[in-house]
Amino acid sequence: MAHLWHWHRAKPPLVRLLHYALVVVLLGPPAGYLISLPFDTSCAKGVERREGDSECTGVTDGGYAFFDGLGPVFERIRKENDRVEDSGKPYATIALMIPMPEEDNDVERERALREVQGAHLAQYRANHEEKHSPQIRMVLANPGPDNKRGKEVADQLADMASGDDRLRGVFGFNRSVTSTLETITYLTQTKGIPVVGGSITSVGIDPGKLPGLAKAVPPDRDQAEALTKYLDVEPRETFLVEDIRSDDLYTRSVREAFRAETIESRNARTPYAPEQFDSSNVLPNDFRQMVNNLCDSRATTVYFSGRVPELAQFVRALGRRGCMDKHYTVVTLSGGSLLALDPAMKASWGDFERGKGIDVKYATVTHEDAWTTNGPPPTGGSAEDFHGLSRFITGPKRTEVGDIGPTDLTDGHTVTAHDAALTMIEGIRNRQVAGGRVPTLADVREAWRRLHGDSKVRGASGWICLDNDGNAYNKAVAIVRLDPDPPHIRFEKLAWPTGKPPTTECKAHAG
Repeated sequence: MAHLWHWHRAKPPLVRLLHYALVVVLLGPPAGYLISLPFDTSCAKGVERREGDSECTGVTDGGYAFFDGLGPVFERIRKENDRVEDSGKPYATIALMIPMPEEDNDVERERALREVQGAHLAQYRANHEEKHSPQIRMVLANPGPDNKRGKEVADQLADMASGDDRLRGVFGFNRSVTSTLETITYLTQTKGIPVVGGSITSVGIDPGKLPGLAKAVPPDRDQAEALTKYLDVEPRETFLVEDIRSDDLYTRSVREAFRAETIESRNARTPYAPEQFDSSNVLPNDFRQMVNNLCDSRATTVYFSGRVPELAQFVRALGRRGCMDKHYTVVTLSGGSLLALDPAMKASWGDFERGKGIDVKYATVTHEDAWTTNGPPPTGGSAEDFHGLSRFITGPKRTEVGDIGPTDLTDGHTVTAHDAALTMIEGIRNRQVAGGRVPTLADVREAWRRLHGDSKVRGASGWICLDNDGNAYNKAVAIVRLDPDPPHIRFEKLAWPTGKPPTTECKAHAG
């Protein structure tokens, strides 16, 4: 019966309603009675389908999987949490907060799966490879699409911070939009809960203005500087395509970063006015017209400030350009990490096959080959740190951790979530108090000022050295390119915002 109840809790609301209906039919209602089933809003303990929502949101310890693909890794998390709770040792709880869509969205589901996997592997390693205290319990917080229920879910987490769960931090957040900023602001400023950002790179979500927030990835400005140094292209040979949608903090941040490298560069000015579009109201013909203007210019490099769906449309238009004799390199930042997952991009592989004169490159947080090929430097990260994670995915420890579902490290999402969780765990353990007691929320917030030098976080993506504001300073950036042949994401080179890797001291930098 317990197994049946666990199966029942793990099913989506619609499936459970059908289950109820089946039970009613089998039992058979008394003659003459009309049975009315109440609308079911409870999905599982801590998870509900709120009024007006089509999806379940809330907080689970792994007992409820928001979609089927999450089932294996959620089950591993639940078992690890049970082991931690039963161990009798002090433990702290951390929460991964990302959208986990129940409805069909293959790209976001794949990203969510990989981020949950990375977070769990950080939890597992912290509990089984390290001898430090406290042990780490992890819960999964789903705020819904674009953090629609961010405040309600944050309130649940705040209750866990003041209770027996001993929640000491929230990490994750994978989309730089206004609702993400609002949720992080509420957690850090209203509730006093420390936060470590995942793949949020927008400078509009600024730890300097949000005490308690730390970001373990290089911001867009740093990525743009590293990319430009690697490309070594003259600003006058660049062409800007910009999404001007007002509520998208990522595209705004990338736009500002690319402008600083081109039309606002002190060395030379880009002679072409940026081509602009609003992703909330853009048509394929808009991109065809932009490509016509590109053909009429002398530019060879296109800086694209937008997200993946629009980039896929632009590349498709570029593949059908009239000036086929010209070669173009299209570049963007870490939002491009979703390119190989996007169905629209998959349909565009033929538009930049060899011979059609198009390269697509982007700067991103990391790649699985970043620290294991091309002679990486002796500082800033290491193959050993990367293998600390990868051996649980492709190495000898895969069977030890158990089934966590299909894995892939090439796009960096698993690694980024692992390193965000690792940063949160380091913050908790570096502020450990006498007797192994769990540090307070204020203790953990203070830890961000100490994660540099000997206390740097040795992430799988490279060293994480936080500056005085909580930003990762001079963090390694991976330059990758898309390839029509699998694997579609090819590593080219490590690059650095300052032009060289950090020193062995990994000193703090004034924020």
